[in-house]
Amino acid sequence: MRQHDYRSHRQSTRAFAQFRCTDDVALGGQYGGPKKTVFITDVSTGIGYGAAREFSKQGYRVIGTIRQERDATLLREECGENFFPFLLDVTDQKKTENLPEALRQQFGELHLNGLINNAGIAKAGPIQYQELSEIREQFEVNFFGMKGRI
Repeated sequence: MRQHDYRSHRQSTRAFAQFRCTDDVALGGQYGGPKKTVFITDVSTGIGYGAAREFSKQGYRVIGTIRQERDATLLREECGENFFPFLLDVTDQKKTENLPEALRQQFGELHLNGLINNAGIAKAGPIQYQELSEIREQFEVNFFGMKGRI
């Protein structure tokens, strides 16, 4: 596990500790059914990282967005064969508008059983001391980023 993720991973794992999959279909089909699929934005660190690990471990196919290619290899190793990295910056309007088609091209016809829109940033401090560009960036990621894309 990456050193800088330890505390946030521990907290997010606790949050998902009580979630247990009881649906055999979700676990890959003891009865021949398909795996359930969860789409999670920003799985590189924190809650998204913990959610991706837990859902993967429980047998879900997890499509997780990352912003940097180097995270793909690390996450694939840590989350296993159920994890599929997807390079995406939620502030790139063109890429988010084309997201449904890009997912179809990479994964075929896809039914999502869950969506965790986890991508977000926080700029701490009183608003009067923040630059307008920082405020706009926060709204782009947290509010407009995935609005109406999936």
